[in-house]
Amino acid sequence: MIAEVRRDDLPLFISSKLGELGVRFKEVRPAKGYNMFGIDWVEVEGLEFKAFKAYFKLTVWGMDAAARGGGKAPAVMEYAFTPAKQTREKVESVWEYVKTGLFSKEVSGVRWKGGGLAERLNADGALKENMLRLAAYGMERAYIEEGEVRFRFNTQVVNVRKGLLSVEQVFYCIPPTREMFEAAQAICRAL
Repeated sequence: MIAEVRRDDLPLFISSKLGELGVRFKEVRPAKGYNMFGIDWVEVEGLEFKAFKAYFKLTVWGMDAAARGGGKAPAVMEYAFTPAKQTREKVESVWEYVKTGLFSKEVSGVRWKGGGLAERLNADGALKENMLRLAAYGMERAYIEEGEVRFRFNTQVVNVRKGLLSVEQVFYCIPPTREMFEAAQAICRAL
């Protein structure tokens, strides 16, 4: 499920995956910021959300690893959706676990916390099913903050030597999935 994508190819890779999912979008622009790279807001048509963004951000440990010239740097990858209906609500998903051995556990369920919206999301069986599939892909959590629905994955960035003085970044990218779009649709519909 995880794809190895060169930094310069990331916008093209994500836009091709959106096309495979049948998502209609206008144009894809690279997003660049401090320790961040990905695609900037893309207008989306015909869904419960109006825009979509995908980006990588180096963690504190990732910035430290990159500063020391390390090959691998921990990062997070987030997909953000802007709902068609504005919201000020804050909710967060919490995984429920079942022990599968002495030191191991696996995700067995999801629960939302954070008010009335959380109650509506907890009652949606199809959303729970999609969230469990996303957990299998490595999603850390989903949450609504600053009016955006966000899905966060832990991943890493690898610095690959191209020459004596040049380095190329390779991202371990979790491509957008149908389950993620269906979950975003359900969350935006519940607002």
